[in-house]
Amino acid sequence: MRRQDLQGRKARLIGNLAFALVLLTVFFSLYSHYILKKAWGWNIVQGESMVPTLKRGDLVFIIPFLPGRPPDPHIGEIIVFTREGPKGVEEKVIHRVVDKKGHVYLTKGDGNSFTDHTPVTSDKIEGYIIQIGEGALKIPGVGALVLYISSSKARAPLALAILFIILLWWAFSSKSRGRFKRRNALGRFYERHPTFVNCVGVMLLCTLIMVSGAIRGSSVKEVTYGISLTGREQILAGHGEINFDYVRIGSEKESTLTVSTDSIFPMVVLFIFDSEHLSLSQNPVVVQPKTEMEITATINARKATPGLYSEKISMWVLPGFLPPDMIYSLAKIHPLLAALTVSLILSSGAILPLAFLDSQFNRRSKRKGSPARNRGW
Repeated sequence: MRRQDLQGRKARLIGNLAFALVLLTVFFSLYSHYILKKAWGWNIVQGESMVPTLKRGDLVFIIPFLPGRPPDPHIGEIIVFTREGPKGVEEKVIHRVVDKKGHVYLTKGDGNSFTDHTPVTSDKIEGYIIQIGEGALKIPGVGALVLYISSSKARAPLALAILFIILLWWAFSSKSRGRFKRRNALGRFYERHPTFVNCVGVMLLCTLIMVSGAIRGSSVKEVTYGISLTGREQILAGHGEINFDYVRIGSEKESTLTVSTDSIFPMVVLFIFDSEHLSLSQNPVVVQPKTEMEITATINARKATPGLYSEKISMWVLPGFLPPDMIYSLAKIHPLLAALTVSLILSSGAILPLAFLDSQFNRRSKRKGSPARNRGW
C-alpha cells in the first residue's frame, strides 16, 4: 500500500469519527431531557436577568445535576432549574445561587436587584452551567441561529440542504463521478460545463428553499362577523387579527389591521380571499424592513341578509423584488406560482452571470485547441 493511500485513509477515518462525534453530541443534547430527565449539553439564554454575565442569545454548556449525589450546588454557582411561569406553564431559568439551607436554594439573576421570590429545591434543579471563575463558559450570539435550526420552520430548508449535500457528495466522489460521466450523456455534459450544471443545481435549491419558506410563512385568518337588522344582537368577534362586534344592515363597519415583518428586505404581503362583504383598503401591501403598515378592513352590509358569516383569508409573504400587482396577479392563480416565479427570477439573476462566464471560458479553451479544464466553480 502506497504512503499516500495510507494517509488518505487515515484522514478519512479521522473525518468520519469527528463527524460521528458531532452528530452524537447534537443528538444527545437535544434528547437528553427525555433520556436523563435532566439537561445536558447546551442551552440558550433567552432573557436579560443574567446581564452582564449572560446575554440573550448566548449559548451555555450544562452538566446534569443528580439529586442525592455530591456535590450540591454551592453559593456562587449558576444553575438551571424549572419553575411555574406566570400562566401556569413550567419554564426553565438560569440564575445564580446566592444562599442555601440544606437542599433548598435561594437564587438571583446577576442583572436583578432582588432575589427570586420562590426558593428552589433539589428536584427542580436540572444542571450546572460550566463556569470560568465568576463567569460562564459561553459562545456569544449563536443562540438565535441554534433556535432557528431547532424550530419547525427550519425543517424543510434543512432537509433540502442535507439532500443537496448528499447529492454533491455523490456527484463529486471519484467512483460515482466516473461511472456517471462514462454511462450518462448528462454526465458528459457536466464534464464539459460543470459551472453551468452547478449553477442550475443551486438555483433549483434556492427555489425549493424559498417556496418552502413561503409555505411556512403562510397563514389562514378566520374572520367571523354578524349582520343584523338592529345591530344589537351579541355577535361573535373575529378570530385572528381582524375583529368586528356586529354590523347593522345598511351600514359599514371598519377595523384596523396591522401588518409587519422581521425581514431585512421589502416584503409583499398578499391577502387571498373571496367575499361579498369584506374588503381591504390595500391589497397587496408592501412592507418595508422593520416597519409596520396599517390597512383598513371593511364589512359592507348595505346589501346583505341577516346572519352569522365566516370568511377565511389566506395570507402570504413574499420578497418584494417584483411589482406587487404582478405578484398579486400570479397569486390569484395560485400562491405557489407567485412564490416560484419570484424565487426563479431572484436565483437566476444571481446565477446566470456565472453560467455566462463558464461558457466564455469553454469557448476560449476550444479556440486554443485544448480541452476545458474547468472542474467546478
